[in-house]
Amino acid sequence: MIDKCRSCLSLFNKDWVFEGAGSIVITETNPTGMGEAVFKSDTPCIVMKAQEQSPLLWALAQRKCADGAFFSFDKGEAHLHIVELKSKVTLATWAKVVQQFEGMFLTSLAAARLLEIYKPTRVTCYLAGTEDSITSESESASPTLLKAPVGKTRTFGGWESWNRGVVPLPLSFEAALVKGWKDAAGVADFGSI
Repeated sequence: MIDKCRSCLSLFNKDWVFEGAGSIVITETNPTGMGEAVFKSDTPCIVMKAQEQSPLLWALAQRKCADGAFFSFDKGEAHLHIVELKSKVTLATWAKVVQQFEGMFLTSLAAARLLEIYKPTRVTCYLAGTEDSITSESESASPTLLKAPVGKTRTFGGWESWNRGVVPLPLSFEAALVKGWKDAAGVADFGSI
C-alpha cells in the first residue's frame, strides 16, 4: 500500500505531506504548548503536518486542526494516527482538542483519497500534554462544560470521551485516545506504533 502512496506524494507540498520512517516527530512551536511527540516506526509512514494552526484543506467547515497526523501500514491496511500537543489540559482545553482532532481527521481523509487510501481501518488520537487538570481532583471544571445539550448524550466539554479514552469523530468513526505527558525537555515519547 505504501508504494501507491509514494507514487502520489508529488501531488503534495513536501513541507506538509511526506514519507517518514524510523522516528516520526510531530512538533508544536506555539509557546503555550511547545514540544514534540515522538513515535518509532520500523516501516515507512506518510506524515502530514499542520502549520500555524491552518488546516491542510481550506474548504473544511472545521477550521481547527491538530498539530499533525500520519498513516502507518500493516498487511494492506492503513492506520491513521492524529497528534495534538498542549500544556495544561483542562476540560475547556479538551473540548478544543476534540475539535482539532476532528479537523485533522477530515483533512487526513481528504489527503488519503489522493494517496489512494480509501478508508483507514483504525484511528488513534494522541494527546501530549504537560499537566492533566481534568482528572485532578484539586481543580473542578466549569459546570457548563459538564452539561449535555437537550436531547444529546455528549457534554459540552466532552468529559465522557476523556474518561472513556475514546474520541468521537465525524462519519461515525471512533478513535482510541492515548494520553502522553511531556518530560522536562518538552518531549512526549509514545514509543513504537
